[in-house]
Amino acid sequence: MADLVQGTLDLPISRTVAPGPLHGWGIAQRIRQGPQEVLRVDQGRSTDPSSRGTAGRCLVRMHMQVWSDARVAARTLLRSPGFLLAALLTLVVGMSATTLALTAVNAVLLKPLPVRAPDRVVGITTVGERAVLRQEPVGFGDYADLARDVAAFESVVAHRRMGSVVGAGLDRRIAIGEQVSPNYFATLGVSFPLGRPFDEADQPGAVVVLGHAAWRRHFGADPRIIGRELAIGDRRRTVVGIAPAGFTGLFRGVAPEFWQPLDDAGG
Repeated sequence: MADLVQGTLDLPISRTVAPGPLHGWGIAQRIRQGPQEVLRVDQGRSTDPSSRGTAGRCLVRMHMQVWSDARVAARTLLRSPGFLLAALLTLVVGMSATTLALTAVNAVLLKPLPVRAPDRVVGITTVGERAVLRQEPVGFGDYADLARDVAAFESVVAHRRMGSVVGAGLDRRIAIGEQVSPNYFATLGVSFPLGRPFDEADQPGAVVVLGHAAWRRHFGADPRIIGRELAIGDRRRTVVGIAPAGFTGLFRGVAPEFWQPLDDAGG
């Protein structure tokens, strides 16, 4: 029995010593009563000749059973085309919904911000009793105080989403843009493929940067757009640069079509 404990009491040995359907205590009793030449175990393998090839036969039987079940399932589905179509549509809808959900989660939550050092970027909000999740945007005055007085930050930028009418005449459309502080692009380390970012030297209401996707969609990726004027809201602004592809700013999700400077009054 000590030799058996060191080996593996697998099914072939059990069948050799007990042809009948025994379990638990009955199998142990038959093992104790069996001849040693049949029950000898060598490194986990039975020396009984009848056990040779058992694993292979079990594998073949398993494959045959799987193939038989697959044929039965196929015949059942072919006899019920309505059920087959419903099952296929369910799979397609489920896979599509899962793909869309994972894509949205990746874009909004998992994908790093398209900036130079996303792990060093932090957001600042104020706490208010009536705000959603008790958070409110920082006012322009508070932004100016933080940028001037708090030495813990290497640089502080301000940004806010806005909707505006872009174009003139029949080409007018509503577009999502962003108002940002003049140091916005320099702080985030954004490299421009065409043109330049605006900075403190530019007049707040005079210049604009176009998003890469909007430049390709509405202007045919024409490089001659640099230096032209574009009507945004009630002002005409000169296009000074094109943001790089994939740059969405500090807001995740939909990329702005344009960025314009935030003036000293916060607008």
